[in-house]
Amino acid sequence: MSVMKLCAILFVVVGIVAGAQALFLLRHGTCANRCFTPNDYTFSCQCDADCETIGNCCGDFWTRCRGSEYGLVVTPKELITFAQSIWDNDVNRVDGSLYTLNYQGMTTGKETGDGAAGKLITPADNQLDVLLADHNTTYPTFIHLLDNYAANVQHAEHRPSHEIQEENKFWDAISKTKVMQLTFRFLVDNGFMKSDMKAFRTIINEMWFELYPVQNHASALSDSGFEHIMVGETLTHKTSNTTVRGFHNWVQFYQEEKAGKLDYDGFIKYAQNPDIVDVRFNWKNGIAKSSSFFVGTSPEFDMALYTVCALVHPNKNCPVTINGKHFGILTTTARHQQIQQLTSVKPNFKGTNSTAST
Repeated sequence: MSVMKLCAILFVVVGIVAGAQALFLLRHGTCANRCFTPNDYTFSCQCDADCETIGNCCGDFWTRCRGSEYGLVVTPKELITFAQSIWDNDVNRVDGSLYTLNYQGMTTGKETGDGAAGKLITPADNQLDVLLADHNTTYPTFIHLLDNYAANVQHAEHRPSHEIQEENKFWDAISKTKVMQLTFRFLVDNGFMKSDMKAFRTIINEMWFELYPVQNHASALSDSGFEHIMVGETLTHKTSNTTVRGFHNWVQFYQEEKAGKLDYDGFIKYAQNPDIVDVRFNWKNGIAKSSSFFVGTSPEFDMALYTVCALVHPNKNCPVTINGKHFGILTTTARHQQIQQLTSVKPNFKGTNSTAST
């Protein structure tokens, strides 16, 4: 077959495919010139920021409006620069003078005894609680989200309108911070999304708030990235013992410990500057054998770092450096329907076994 004939055949095939795609979009709807516009039910599908939650997005919403979640290769140096930049610009980070970390007894994930008589996080005075309630920070809108979930991971979850409104208020608060603006620029510059803050909001919603089934073939939507990572959840096994899953946020830990709902058992390891711990504790009749989290960081810092690591190195170790200290952020993701969602995060680090407080 001559080259000219082959080219002609390929031209016809491409034309047929393009024509079929255009016909499909004409019949089923397209987001052309409609990205992030308000709902218009004269169309068969929608392109607004809530179409994923409702389930009525047009077929080209993800490529045309949000942008590809598969970006460029990010170098280790670029990751280090990004992590340090959001750390340096985390204005809502709590100053270490407002709390004391009482590490107490060292333990392991296999032990069952209580190696700590006191609490892990002790406020220096009431200034910590005042700060967490300050509406000039992002903490109040974050804390309002913590009671939106049932602890039992096998319990079907729902997102009623008032909870979605709380999520939107949280987004409005964090999207104005330098941390999230730097994250937006990083993801756009590396090709992970369109240069539109509404596209960024879509990715945050997909990865953190959209519900998914715990088992691949389960019908009940019982989990989300936010619930697992920021809130924590429990799983009762066939042996009737209950374990705590996730729970990688210091504000949730502090709130539950202060309310007497969490019993700290001791530390596995810790590091300082930045403060990070790996601890064991009891919560809602379950045991957390190993839960690691940064202490003092803002909600937007945690969300920014974990989002970037999940996109840049999904299901792999994501090496970052902050203040000269090396960390590995291990994220796992899963695909439910057409979107990639965070299913877990595990900050890994080299720690100390000293029992001094800070």
